[in-house]
Amino acid sequence: MVRKLSLCMRASVLALLILGMSVAHAQEDATKPQPVEKNLTWWSVRGCPTEEACKLWEEFREKYNITYAIVKWHKDVPRIAVLDMYLKLNKEVTSKDEAELVARSFLEENKDLFKLDFRELRLWRVLEDYNSFDVYYQQYYQNLTVEGARVSVLIHKEGVISVIGNGFEPNITISTAPNITREEAVEIAKKSYSPMAPNLSTAKNYPVVELVVLPQRYIELYSLQNSEEPKQYLAWKVKFLEETIYVDAHTGEILHRRGNIAIEVSNTNVTQGTPPEKKLEIPPGMEEEWEEFRERYGDAFSKVEWGLSCGCVRELYGYYDTGRGELRTEEEAEALAREFLSENAKLFKVDLSQLRVKKVELDRRGVWTVDYEQYYKDVPVYTGEVRVLMNNKSYLKRVINNFYPGISISTTPSLSRREAVKIVASVTGGPTAGVDKVVLFILPESENGSVVYRLSWRVWSAKELAYYFVNARSGEVLRVEPTAAAYGGGRGEPPTGAEPVDKGFSKLMAAGAFLVILAIALRRWRK
Repeated sequence: MVRKLSLCMRASVLALLILGMSVAHAQEDATKPQPVEKNLTWWSVRGCPTEEACKLWEEFREKYNITYAIVKWHKDVPRIAVLDMYLKLNKEVTSKDEAELVARSFLEENKDLFKLDFRELRLWRVLEDYNSFDVYYQQYYQNLTVEGARVSVLIHKEGVISVIGNGFEPNITISTAPNITREEAVEIAKKSYSPMAPNLSTAKNYPVVELVVLPQRYIELYSLQNSEEPKQYLAWKVKFLEETIYVDAHTGEILHRRGNIAIEVSNTNVTQGTPPEKKLEIPPGMEEEWEEFRERYGDAFSKVEWGLSCGCVRELYGYYDTGRGELRTEEEAEALAREFLSENAKLFKVDLSQLRVKKVELDRRGVWTVDYEQYYKDVPVYTGEVRVLMNNKSYLKRVINNFYPGISISTTPSLSRREAVKIVASVTGGPTAGVDKVVLFILPESENGSVVYRLSWRVWSAKELAYYFVNARSGEVLRVEPTAAAYGGGRGEPPTGAEPVDKGFSKLMAAGAFLVILAIALRRWRK
């Protein structure tokens, strides 16, 4: 009997050792540079793409004693695209100026790793949160803006550098002398521009025209294209109220177009009681609603941003005393937010029956944030959200409205989850998240100057580290969204429940080994 117990104990210990070694190996792989895979897309977390890149990365890790990092690489010119790490500084960072000095010093010391040329970088802005700074730099080539080419550094006030987003475009060599004039570019853009509100298509100060450098990879962020080689275009950027169109300044070809999501139409400050400094350009049919709103709240809300696609208020800023006194609970804060949205539902064009509370929280500054998510017939609307901010004294401060009105589609998919997963696996040639992680969404998309809605499955690709949206009726891949801000966005979050394939495989093998050894031990026990 003792011998049998000893045998079982030894088998269990051996299985647990195998499990521990497999998990440790998977954790080590998260930071250890791996041999490059063929056919990588423009960034990869699977390993540094060249021996030189591996060498620079190892030197960087040793220099700063980095024990944890998530690294994503650009493919065209091997360099880090996104670096998520924990780098402790020897002092706290307490001001914007100090944050910029820290960011610049760090980037200059490691310019070879990120392939940066500071002669082409200018400070764009420094944003301050209650516990961190986001420092952004914009790239210019021969004094022309390089679209999407920003570099960002996230610095925590306690003295930690945590995320670097590198959208710098190296090795630009194009001619900056246009063959197409500004006027010709505007005429070309106008011919393909179909405004949703025609009477606003000639609004004062529009279109805004600028000569820019347009990288191919910037275009690829909005499409399913994927080029092997770096390429840039000289382009006229023609910005209308609702859409921005890029015209090749050498050939006159339309290279790219994108919708303008938020349009600011007032130039006002946010001081309580200060009237707007200029007349608001109100969408057709909203004049009466806006007048009623002004009569109700006076000048408490002194800045507004209209969305022309919805003909509604997208953002509202101000300082309005609701007279409710102190807000002590989440229930009180949510009730006040819902009441304000209900009173002004026509102005925001929201349907409260489609809004569900996502979260309610009070921060250390005494500001309540109430977040809602939009659902249409129990299906979430992608990016359909509404946020209301107020302080704990019940003063309303801001409303951010990204509600999508007028949805009318069937929510019954023709394509199953499993079929959507197979489509993404076929497109990427790599593993995806499990079927249980696939989510059905209503996906809003800009098409010919208007918003259309498509029922879509969202599938996570473990190889591309991106979400793929698959039309739940036709099976067409509609959109690809990387989960990190590889072009200088600063912050990015991996999807819940998704694991790198190596780590998941190691756990699976370890679990299998454990069951086999345990089965052998039990069999001998019975004998």
